[in-house]
Amino acid sequence: MYKLILILLIFSLTLISCKTTISSIEAFTPLENKVITEQLGETEGKDSVYSIFLLQPFFLYNMFGKMNMQKAIREAIDKKDADTIINVNCYTKTYYFLLFSKTDFIEKGDAVKIANSPKKR
Repeated sequence: MYKLILILLIFSLTLISCKTTISSIEAFTPLENKVITEQLGETEGKDSVYSIFLLQPFFLYNMFGKMNMQKAIREAIDKKDADTIINVNCYTKTYYFLLFSKTDFIEKGDAVKIANSPKKR
């Protein structure tokens, strides 16, 4: 019976996760004097970082990576060959395992093509 409880406890510790919303913004690129010419649909970009004992010492950055939000944004834009993303939601999702954790920075939004607006005379 104790082995079963221990196995269930260990298994439950490997499935703990947390989601935190960072921000919601209208667009990554200022849309002043711009016109949306084409909507390409929803897109998503992600970057991950790993840590041991919930710590990520500076000397481990090269081994495990560090959070790069620009990489996630660029991935989302490149997936749809878009100019920018509008209606953006950014959040992190962290998965905790026994000795390490994985944190994902996720960016979701609508990919669009933009052009300069016609000048008024």
